[in-house]
Amino acid sequence: MAFKHKETLIIENRTIIRVIALVVASYLFLQFLGREIHVITLLLTAAFLAMALNPAVSWLSRRFGIKRRVRATAAAYLIVLFVLIGFTSLVVPPLASETVDFVKTLPDTIESFETQDSVLARFVRKYELDDQLSDISSNIRENTANYSRPVLSTAGRIGSTLLSAITVMVLAFMMLVEGPAWYKKFWALQPAKHRARNQAVAARMYRVITKYINGQVLIAAIAAGFALVALLIAGAIFNVSVNAIALSGIVFLFGLIPLIGNTLAAAVVVLICLFSSLGLAI
Repeated sequence: MAFKHKETLIIENRTIIRVIALVVASYLFLQFLGREIHVITLLLTAAFLAMALNPAVSWLSRRFGIKRRVRATAAAYLIVLFVLIGFTSLVVPPLASETVDFVKTLPDTIESFETQDSVLARFVRKYELDDQLSDISSNIRENTANYSRPVLSTAGRIGSTLLSAITVMVLAFMMLVEGPAWYKKFWALQPAKHRARNQAVAARMYRVITKYINGQVLIAAIAAGFALVALLIAGAIFNVSVNAIALSGIVFLFGLIPLIGNTLAAAVVVLICLFSSLGLAI
């Protein structure tokens, strides 16, 4: 005759209280992240920028014998600002005017495209996509009929973006200046037994991050330079006028996005060139 043994699970009140406290703490933490996600993003961006600029600051300090880190950081910031101002002055104005002209002329371009005798136009007519293109053209005309309405909202976004950028630059500057002192205090609090090993691991991680950032910028610059030369040569061959500087600027900006940036840049540039010349797009 078999006997069934009953097992009783006893949960202490202390365990229940811990589970409830953990759930409440997790909920409050997620709420905090949801409300302060913009601030956290700015802090992480500033930290990322500080790590990227730290090798330049250290090199300037060693190369020119600058003893005060504030001066080396200021010199690195001035170089970065000059590069950014030069890049912005070369890329943003033609890119903005090109975008406005492109949006304004896009409906007429679509309408004239439907009557062209090209491979793409024949493909559109073959699969009866004319109605879809007409709808797109009508929607663009309606949305771009009045440019004055989104001016205030656009100005607000630009102001918010500039404020965020200034905040990131200031935070990164402070991190660069005070970083070595924070670094020493942090390792002073670590157990001496594992300090050397942890410092070696942190140094390797730092080198990987900085080399990745510098490599991403270098790849984006190479891609932008290649796109500029290719667009100038191809535009001359096909006798098509395109703003090669603006398009190469798009390639550089998208190239800063990891993994998919260059693919997105190529898709955007080819799509823009497609409305000017099929040969140029190819």
